[in-house]
Amino acid sequence: MKEDFSGRIYSALLIASRITLFGYRVGFYPITTISKLINLKNPTSPHHNLGIYKISCGECNSFYIGQTGRKFGTRLLEHHAAYRSRKTQESAIAAHCLQENHDMIESTGELLHTCGKGRTMNRMEEAEIISAKVNNGDDLLNDIGVTYLNPFIRFFYKFKITHHNSSF
Repeated sequence: MKEDFSGRIYSALLIASRITLFGYRVGFYPITTISKLINLKNPTSPHHNLGIYKISCGECNSFYIGQTGRKFGTRLLEHHAAYRSRKTQESAIAAHCLQENHDMIESTGELLHTCGKGRTMNRMEEAEIISAKVNNGDDLLNDIGVTYLNPFIRFFYKFKITHHNSSF
């Protein structure tokens, strides 16, 4: 027999003590089990979320970091469309693949952070771009010169580049 005695511990213990008088064993277990907690997944596919993303070239180590206020899957399709129509000004990863004669079909995309539009998204994109520039500078396809960085971040980035042996 299962009974939910949430919040009524005294009642549960009293009933358990009475039942044991009749030779039955009583066990208590949590309503929320560890397996239920482990399976708490976001039911939404990452392709349906918005946020900061990374697209990696499938034929070399180059990658692009961007943000989208729309579905990630939609933005990914736009990069592929820019490649097919050879509109290099619309996508840095498409421009790279066309210039290097790499197949864009081999590229992979991943959502790095899920977040809403606004300052948080802008700061997270800045942080990801700076981190990538410092750690994998030659592979990053973003043009850091035209990427908006707020004044503090820009100062921190310039400091980090000139003192590249120090850690973030």
